Amino acid sequence: MAYVALYRKWRPQTFADMVGQEHVSRTLTAAITTNKISHAYIFSGPRGTGKTSAAKIFAKALNCEKGPTPSPCGVCPVCRGIADGNSMDVLEIDAASNRGIDEIRELRETVKFAPTEGQYKVYIIDEVHMLTAEAFNALLKTLEEPPAHVVFIMATTEAHKIPVTIQSRAQRYDFRRITADHIASRLKYVAEHNDPPIPIDDEATATIARAADGGLRDALSLLDQAWSLAEGTITAAVAREILGASGKETIYEIAAAVARRDAPQTLALTADILSKGKDLKQLLLNLTEHFRNLMLFKAVGNAAGFDWNGTPENILREQSEKFSHDEITARIKILNDAARDISRTAAARINADVALMALCEDTPPAINKEAPTQKNSLATGDSNERTIAELRRQVEALTAQVEALTRGAAFAPPPNAPDGGGQTAAPRRKSVRNSSAVAPPTVAVPQSLGGDLNALWAKMLDCLRKQNKKPAVACMQHGRLIAVNSKQFVVEYPSETFVALSEKYTALIEKAAGSLLNATPHYSAVAVGKRGAAIGGGVGN
Repeated sequence: MAYVALYRKWRPQTFADMVGQEHVSRTLTAAITTNKISHAYIFSGPRGTGKTSAAKIFAKALNCEKGPTPSPCGVCPVCRGIADGNSMDVLEIDAASNRGIDEIRELRETVKFAPTEGQYKVYIIDEVHMLTAEAFNALLKTLEEPPAHVVFIMATTEAHKIPVTIQSRAQRYDFRRITADHIASRLKYVAEHNDPPIPIDDEATATIARAADGGLRDALSLLDQAWSLAEGTITAAVAREILGASGKETIYEIAAAVARRDAPQTLALTADILSKGKDLKQLLLNLTEHFRNLMLFKAVGNAAGFDWNGTPENILREQSEKFSHDEITARIKILNDAARDISRTAAARINADVALMALCEDTPPAINKEAPTQKNSLATGDSNERTIAELRRQVEALTAQVEALTRGAAFAPPPNAPDGGGQTAAPRRKSVRNSSAVAPPTVAVPQSLGGDLNALWAKMLDCLRKQNKKPAVACMQHGRLIAVNSKQFVVEYPSETFVALSEKYTALIEKAAGSLLNATPHYSAVAVGKRGAAIGGGVGN
């Protein structure tokens, strides 16, 4: 009989066999037990976490001769047909290679036919996110009005690419990455119950479990590979050999050399590892994992619930004390960037050597990059503070000048100034930014306000507040009324930005002014620094 790979031989056949996805198993089991079976499901999650296996188990549970049942027998013709991939009622579709509208149209034609053996016709669409937009639209019609005997199970590693119109018509189950402990436990079970049994030690199972990165299928494939290589018991050395990984002791030595800022020793240890055929990217990833452990240990100590990947506590404590948190974080970034860039460059070794030398610097580049920014930020902050202080002094000086001028001129027109009475209405005012002068103040402030420009401005703001004109008030409260006559009034703002913003509320401001004054002057705005022109000049009528 042909050899069957371990990941196929040990694929879970019941919900109880599924590892690390108890939340999915419980929910699907409850749905079958209570006969609350939906017509569409989305199984999403990382590769190798059991999405397709769960879909097949669910199909067997629905169509088993004893079902629907949460515990399919696995021996009836229907169960065996589904397990072997020969069932006429369970169709597996690879959306990566059948992603067009024609394939979905063909599927829509077949859903009309009743199942031949079981009670349901189950369509398992793998990598459903690969379907085209047109294909999704064609599938949507079937999901909207599905036949009673059809169940769709859509598996994907990228659920965010599935249109929301599809997601809203299906129940979604998120499959989690399986923890290293769960994977190691399953590997031990497989090794002990396999025929023939697979000799493997605990450190080897832990090494393979960590390398699988949450995917049980990957772990079983690695176990299969290690079993082929080993001569007798599978040891951690064999596991590291198939992974191209370096020994833990060497990783600890490299980290210690980095802590001493010993670049020659760091490069020498790395060269020795690579000369033995180890994978450069895997070496960088192992170093990254170790510095991650140092970071967490420095933050929380030997707290329960953290996976140190077998690193002794004395190593963690000793080496974590040699770095600050920022230094560890910077080194993790350097290693991550180097591992990521290896596949993008033809000079991978040079790239790695540069990264390793950067690790040994007192202040790695990852930290240096931030330093200038912080320095510049501080310098900018100091500069801003000086600028604000200088502006404040200028504003105070100008305010004193304006108050002196307005006290003497607010109730009497300047010499040779034309009387506003009898004149035609002034044209729509232009922003002071675009005019060389603003009219000087003349009699316009009501006696009830004591001729006080500040009181008039406060009254205008109060009018707008009562009208609930919050955006206008938020802008105007930064301004200061500096001049009023029968044709226009001038407000000063701290910057051109406020001037431009205030112009959006011209109509509101003029209306508020008109309700308080005996005239209808037009609104003008000026920025700090242009008061001389605003007060000293005149406007022709």
